[in-house]
Amino acid sequence: MSGGPEGEWRRLDPRTLLVTAAVFCGIAVGAGVPVAAGLSGGRPLGQAVAWVLAGAVLLVGRGPPADRAVQI
Repeated sequence: MSGGPEGEWRRLDPRTLLVTAAVFCGIAVGAGVPVAAGLSGGRPLGQAVAWVLAGAVLLVGRGPPADRAVQI
């Protein structure tokens, strides 16, 4: 294949990382609400929310870089 845009296809559009972060944020919220409700049965609500927020930060913080590594 000559004359094709090989270099253009290998480049990752920076907006895809924002979309990935938004998707992971939605997953974190969707999973975090029932987990926080379940954890709050045995411990204070503030402590349960802190555990869920820590997990959400890890999920959203590590998701887009992992997506970038896969697409390169």
